[in-house]
Amino acid sequence: MRIRVGCEFDHEASAPTPSIWQVRPRVDGPHQVVTSSWACSPFVATRSYVDGFGNVCDRLTLPEGRSRVRYDALVEVPATFDEADKGAAQVPVEDLPDDALVFLLASRFCLSDVV
Repeated sequence: MRIRVGCEFDHEASAPTPSIWQVRPRVDGPHQVVTSSWACSPFVATRSYVDGFGNVCDRLTLPEGRSRVRYDALVEVPATFDEADKGAAQVPVEDLPDDALVFLLASRFCLSDVV
């Protein structure tokens, strides 16, 4: 089965702003990217790397003023659902194992530190 994925961000910066973007599908897994496009307007140089969690990251410095970052892809995915543990118990946060806490870190796309 093929699905189209993508996003578009409009940003206005008061000064050149270094940034890291995680918008592309991972390189591992049962899916395959058929086509993809990545663009920033105005054009800026971009470098890519894979982080310690296997996520594809793109580094770029947004220029002062307005910019638009866009990603679009067509991805071949299995026609089945992901496995899930339907019998998993709800666990109080204080009882979670230490290695699970990294998954509770706030996203910088959400203003978690602003009330």
